[in-house]
Amino acid sequence: GINAEYGGFAVGSGARLLSVCYFDPENNWWVSKHIKKPIRSTILSVDWHPSNHLIAVGSCDFKCRVFSAALKEMTDKPQTSLWMPKLSKFGTLLAEFDSNNGWVHGVKFSPSGNLLAWVAHDSSVNLVNSANLEKVHTVLTSNLPICACCG
Repeated sequence: GINAEYGGFAVGSGARLLSVCYFDPENNWWVSKHIKKPIRSTILSVDWHPSNHLIAVGSCDFKCRVFSAALKEMTDKPQTSLWMPKLSKFGTLLAEFDSNNGWVHGVKFSPSGNLLAWVAHDSSVNLVNSANLEKVHTVLTSNLPICACCG
């Protein structure tokens, strides 16, 4: 996903890694940093948190994950939040959620950043509040799989 405010973008791949990219004006080129562990399958979706320092990832291993995406090369400094109670280095796994029985096709933070939604191949819609990461609300629909979360 593109993050114009952050000045970068993130790309998931079939190589089981997430590339978080930013422009380095001093060298006049794009640089990418990788998040590899604990991703075990193709990444299907990414979404930036409104703070620009967290990123949600949905993948074919039936997981929705939230990582720290704060880069020391960027000028703005990350803040602690319910998702990241203490400042964490780039690539730190902050939360991991199981999708019942399906690939995670879409992930989306709410505009406030307090909620995270994801949809999966088992036709489920899932929602978690950062105030209680242990409580995931899931609705199983009888429809075909939902392939994206729209904001």
